Amino acid sequence: MRVGSIGYATKSGLGIQLKAFYDHGIVTDVLLIPHPHYQNQQGWYPTEHCYSKATLRQFLSSIDVLFLFENAFYWPAVQKAKLHGLRTIMMPNYEYTPFPMPSPADLYLCPSLLDLDYYKDLNSQFIPVPVEVPWKLRERACHFIHHAGHGGKGHRNGTPELLEAMRYVQSPIKLDIHGQPGEKRIQELFQSYVKKDPRVSVTLGEVPEAELWSHGDVFIFPEKFNGLSLPLQEARAAGMLVMATNRFPMNTWLPQEPLIPVEGYEQDHIAVDIHKAVISPQTIAKTIDAWYDRDIVEYSKQGRDWAASMSWEVIKPRYLSAIESVLA
Repeated sequence: MRVGSIGYATKSGLGIQLKAFYDHGIVTDVLLIPHPHYQNQQGWYPTEHCYSKATLRQFLSSIDVLFLFENAFYWPAVQKAKLHGLRTIMMPNYEYTPFPMPSPADLYLCPSLLDLDYYKDLNSQFIPVPVEVPWKLRERACHFIHHAGHGGKGHRNGTPELLEAMRYVQSPIKLDIHGQPGEKRIQELFQSYVKKDPRVSVTLGEVPEAELWSHGDVFIFPEKFNGLSLPLQEARAAGMLVMATNRFPMNTWLPQEPLIPVEGYEQDHIAVDIHKAVISPQTIAKTIDAWYDRDIVEYSKQGRDWAASMSWEVIKPRYLSAIESVLA
């Protein structure tokens, strides 16, 4: 069974996700499209299984099914795939995926329960994305980590609220923030807040995967909206205490006690109408102070057990079975 996909060869969320599905033998062939901002990684895919837009016809002729991730949907290829009689599977990201899609899929594999809410009336099923990171025991909640990324639409990761919260945090925490260089809005935030607080340090640029989860006790990530959140999954699997926003669907699989309460929701629109959480900096600060220096050994061990249930070994057969079902 040859499973083709289209996407980026970049060290960004979608690029890393596609590479993982290829490395674990679910995707067998890849048509690469250039990313407008991130550097393309050479040599990620062997030549015999790697295609470009110029070789689209050859790519479609080589595969049995087309499996696409999130918003890296190259619609002309999807339409040509249908003309070739190929079955199509799509993993949506509810806020960025047009609904209904320009070209319907034969199957929707939803990576979160929130995505499933959007596609439950179609041929869909929920299968989580596996996680694979080294686990490390974390003992006390002193060292906090936050990933600002490139800011995301509407500062989705909650970086401005977290930085503002540091004005109210009483505890002598250590907060490390990772951000993408060259993003003006992120740099402006850091210049406004970070230079006034010696507890906060900032790293701009790519962090090697081996180091990404090797330090820190608490991953603090007050997201305003999202369904699948790979950083939350990886932090949980790495043994960190996860201090995310107490919102669906994260509160269905994360321990709820450390979650940051939501003040309310407001309407927003990206590709579809969404509900965006409203998070108070004061509430973030109270949550940080309530957890500072607490024993988190049991939470860390629970993360190891949860990661075992989310391994490729456990979840890969579910993906293969779903793919085979559209070819039956």
